[in-house]
Amino acid sequence: MKRTLKVFACVLSVLTLVSLSSCNFALSTGHGGGSERTQSFTVEFDSDNGDELITRTVREGQCVVPLENEPVKENYVFLGWYDGNEEFNFDTPIRSNVSLKAKWLARTVTLTKTTNDYGRSTVTASQLEAYVGRTGKFRIGAWVNAINASISGTLRYGTYSKSFGSGSGNTKTLITDSVEITSGTDLTVSMERTDYYIQYITFTLD
Repeated sequence: MKRTLKVFACVLSVLTLVSLSSCNFALSTGHGGGSERTQSFTVEFDSDNGDELITRTVREGQCVVPLENEPVKENYVFLGWYDGNEEFNFDTPIRSNVSLKAKWLARTVTLTKTTNDYGRSTVTASQLEAYVGRTGKFRIGAWVNAINASISGTLRYGTYSKSFGSGSGNTKTLITDSVEITSGTDLTVSMERTDYYIQYITFTLD
């Protein structure tokens, strides 16, 4: 008899441990009959492109399925769904309400010159960190207050360089070949005449 009671106690202990280790915890309805209901949460998708919010209902402990189609925003590249500052992992079990927002990267960015000297401009690497590993083209506009000025200049980015063509006219535009953006690399533009002013520098993804 004592042996039977010991076996029964062991089985009961195992069942208790299995119950406690379950990932999904059911909530009692509180209406008798022993019925139980699993709690559900909402996952909200904000595309940040003018579209309406999309909401999904997910049972506690389960994962939300990504939207079938990625959102689209003109002149931007979709980078993923973010929960605050962190990219959301869709393998994460849902334990509370979640609000996700689309993160975008502009296809074209106007870069700020850190030096504003006539004939020379610099763009610091930090302005391009979001584009590291991607390729695109730089576009530079230059101007001088002189008619039929013959001028040339050079853009340098790491080991890459490209020069403005000499010729008449008081405006110059340079469009580079496709360049891969690398971390920690500054860009410089130098004109041979110091009275040439760099009007703008942009970077556009391929």
